[in-house]
Amino acid sequence: MYSSMFEGPVLGNMATCQLQAFLMMLGVSASSAFYPCLSVYYALTIAFHVQDKTIRKYIEPVFYIIAPGKGLTFAIWGLVADQLNNTPLDTYCSMGPYPFPGYDDTNYEPALQGNGFYEFGSICLIIEVAVTLIAMAIILFSIAQSRKRDTNTQQNYKNANTEDAREDLDEEEEENKEYDADIS
Repeated sequence: MYSSMFEGPVLGNMATCQLQAFLMMLGVSASSAFYPCLSVYYALTIAFHVQDKTIRKYIEPVFYIIAPGKGLTFAIWGLVADQLNNTPLDTYCSMGPYPFPGYDDTNYEPALQGNGFYEFGSICLIIEVAVTLIAMAIILFSIAQSRKRDTNTQQNYKNANTEDAREDLDEEEEENKEYDADIS
């Protein structure tokens, strides 16, 4: 372990270090996967008016498989590849090779190179960011369309000259309110 770089007490052994790194990788990976799930939830409720009951029954179970599944995949992969170690860059145990390249006399290549871990992590990150951005764009578009519709209705009401036209607009506004009440 790299205790010479850390002035505080070094407590534990490789087993506790691997446990700490496993739990950290599990938590960090799973939580980063929940962000796109939350974005999709908001897009479904705001833009597509999907009822909460439907989301809880059909969509949420998928979220609870994807996010912890990603976290377990990263944590187990790190454990199997013997990459849950103490690194000189952190005061805690995390993902990284041991011994760390450049901190010993050997010509050491990190074990994670070539086994697909970084590629898999990069692909997951790109997918997570893309899903989040797409969901947010859908939400923004939906809100913009709703505001445009409300503005047009208000403008039409102001421009209506006759009592009949105002009554028609009032009926249209009531229908919009009923529609909004039905979807919520």
